[in-house]
Amino acid sequence: MTSEPPPPLASLLSKLVDGHLTEEEHDKLEAILRANPTARDYYRLYLTTHLELADTAPRVAAFPVRRRRNALLLAAAALVLAAGLGLWLPHRNAPSSVEQTPAGAVLATTSLTRDVAWSLAETPAPGLELRAGRITLDAGSIELTLVGDQIFTVAAPSEFELVDEDEVFLHRGSASLRIAGSASPCLLRVPLGTIVDLGTEFAVKVAPDGTADVWVFEGKARVDLNADASARDRRVLSAGQSVRLADTLVASPASAADFIRPLSTPPPPAPRVIADFAAEFPSSSLGPDRPFAGNEAPANGWSYLWNPDGNLGTPENYMPLAANTVDAFPAANGGGRHPMFTKLPDAAFNSPAQGDFQYGRISKTSIHPGKVTAAQDHRAIIAYTIQPGEQGEIRIANSSLAKYRVDGQPANGVDLDIYVNGRRIDALGKDGFQSLTPTRFDGSLGTLAPGDTIYVMLGNNADGSAQTYEAYDACVIDFQLVKAP
Repeated sequence: MTSEPPPPLASLLSKLVDGHLTEEEHDKLEAILRANPTARDYYRLYLTTHLELADTAPRVAAFPVRRRRNALLLAAAALVLAAGLGLWLPHRNAPSSVEQTPAGAVLATTSLTRDVAWSLAETPAPGLELRAGRITLDAGSIELTLVGDQIFTVAAPSEFELVDEDEVFLHRGSASLRIAGSASPCLLRVPLGTIVDLGTEFAVKVAPDGTADVWVFEGKARVDLNADASARDRRVLSAGQSVRLADTLVASPASAADFIRPLSTPPPPAPRVIADFAAEFPSSSLGPDRPFAGNEAPANGWSYLWNPDGNLGTPENYMPLAANTVDAFPAANGGGRHPMFTKLPDAAFNSPAQGDFQYGRISKTSIHPGKVTAAQDHRAIIAYTIQPGEQGEIRIANSSLAKYRVDGQPANGVDLDIYVNGRRIDALGKDGFQSLTPTRFDGSLGTLAPGDTIYVMLGNNADGSAQTYEAYDACVIDFQLVKAP
């Protein structure tokens, strides 16, 4: 040690390492460390030194059970302090370092079972007390609560062994170990090494040849190869990192999806739907299957637009469409009643009265661009503006786009473009789209804030004067906007 400890810190730390700290002394040590920065520095140095000394001693697996546990506690304490995360002390009633687990003691209790078939005579069910021994899991999955409150989960086909209250051996198969809250540290052994938890959740897969892949979901874990491996190695993994135990520690090809997690882990929250085009398109105030009366307006956040100047990416120049009141449309190109938004409130969607936006419309199920004039690309634009409380990572989801017809000349399809404000999302656009089969245009729009607007635009792929084909550019469309949890 390089400095003298503030009294009586040396005595208390010696008792901490030996596992003889009383409840009163635990409180005293905690008070000293919280009040004295110099004492905390010495505490960190003391634990780190003893951890290094433990590493020069015989292999962890040869330690008496409680001495091994204290080495693990020291590792956790040293890691937490070295990272500057604050004070750490073991449970004040930790057992003596020389105490052995009584023979036949309960080491785990089954907490959850799913379609389990195993090697034990007892019928698998929650609440069974398990003692030291080897268990083969032939089917299903099981979650055990070890006596130190650690959660150990195994999925078939697997074989594992309860060795001690702070040690489990996974001989083959898939398992995960979660250490949280007041749970004690735990050692998970595999054929070629050991994984020491450092306050964490990690998962392991052991192959028939004994190699093992490790993935850390939360916190940290230390991975050690056995001493008799051809090249002894050690690695500390953080959340999202993995490694393979083979002759040496090598990169693992596995991903997080290849590993199991505790059965009691709640599923991740589903993305929140913040906008749904078809569901939120306004209904006619005249009733079902009737045209708009003229007083209908888009739902909150939505707007239906077109671009008179033919330019894209200039939202300030877009103009709103009107609730269309025409009851009957010409039989050609979509006759019937269709509540929709068009350029004029009282003109059929393909009426010459709409001028540059002839053919243009937006309805609950479909979208049709306007015609091209003087090289201007007149788009039908579905827009949604992010509202307060909806900010975050936004995606287009559950989308669908399909053409009505693909005949006519020239057969060059339609263009779909997605913009956020004035920025085009290149990955989501479609040029010359011509499929009668519904196609998705899902994807991320990035992190958006209230006031940001998403524009879904349909154009006729610059058909020019070929108006006979522009009449067939109608598409069926739907999509949702979702916020990542």
